[in-house]
Amino acid sequence: MKRCRICGKVKPLEEFDKRKTGRDGHRTECHVCRQKDKLAYCERNREREAARARKWYAENQERASASRRKYYRENREAVIASSQKWAESNRKKSNGYKQKWAKANPEKMRECRTRWVKENPEKRQVINRRRKHREANVISNLSGDEWLMILEKYGHKCLCCGSTDNLTIDHVLPLSMGGALIAGNVQPLCGVCNSAKGPRFIDYRPDWWAQAT
Repeated sequence: MKRCRICGKVKPLEEFDKRKTGRDGHRTECHVCRQKDKLAYCERNREREAARARKWYAENQERASASRRKYYRENREAVIASSQKWAESNRKKSNGYKQKWAKANPEKMRECRTRWVKENPEKRQVINRRRKHREANVISNLSGDEWLMILEKYGHKCLCCGSTDNLTIDHVLPLSMGGALIAGNVQPLCGVCNSAKGPRFIDYRPDWWAQAT
């Protein structure tokens, strides 16, 4: 056990960072107080610390890149979740960064888009439909995740014939009758059944009555 010189609390030795020159091989302040002290110092010297960090990065780019790649491999899910949370809270800035990167890396951007389209055909279908509907001034707020949930709900099958091939987004209430591209007005039909249905109001969903109430 050891007493922290800053907060005065007695804590296990494991809560103190190691220090070769320390009397017991550890620092005199606990890890929590040391972190708070570091943050306070960086806040007081923000410009100075930012300049120092930029200088270090410029001199150690390979080392920094290797360190980031290693951390990403070991903490992939946490990094992705943190990035998504930041992007949602800073949408405008995030989009700016994406546009800047895409402009500077056109070939990589094309590769990423091609790979994404190949890996996410259902979401791509929704994006194409939304774009066409917006051009026609039709309400369209169906998301890719909502469409995937609908497909999973019905077992990735055509609700008319049961086929699993070439599933398409069908409007239960056709656009010509005032329908919209929303989760409550779409059902999965194969291309053949969708064409055969045409601009008619036919609800193949087994739970259509529950959705209407």
